Amino acid sequence: MKEIFLVREGKALVSAFPDDMDIISKFKEGEIIRATLKKSHSPKQHRAVFALATTVLENAPEDDSFLGKWGMLYKNSPEKTKYNFVKMCEVQLGYFDTIIKPDGTLVVPMSLKYDEMDSIDFKMFFNAYLQLCAKLLGVEADDLLSNYTE
Repeated sequence: MKEIFLVREGKALVSAFPDDMDIISKFKEGEIIRATLKKSHSPKQHRAVFALATTVLENAPEDDSFLGKWGMLYKNSPEKTKYNFVKMCEVQLGYFDTIIKPDGTLVVPMSLKYDEMDSIDFKMFFNAYLQLCAKLLGVEADDLLSNYTE
């Protein structure tokens, strides 16, 4: 079966999205279903990470600086560059696993997926990420966050 998202309403858990209801409706009423519950960060928080990446990359200087180079890559391949920028930030902020290979060390950014990072860890990452993005743009984190619109 597929993973679904639920919302607590009173004493019941109900589907969070229409697709989740389609899956739930496949079970008979009263049927016992085994589930593992885990608090997740919200899709809105997840989208905010990539929206901030877009803001940073679209406002990168047109020069040979670190951020300027990312901005140039973004103009040529926005989606791939945005994803890679977020991964680079994860590594820079210490959110990675280290794999030791015979020929050296490999750093693998941690996943931001809902089932990989709980809401507490995600909040800690997002706050550090926000600070890094603000620093790269030379603005205050609160100003950057207040300009974010979904």
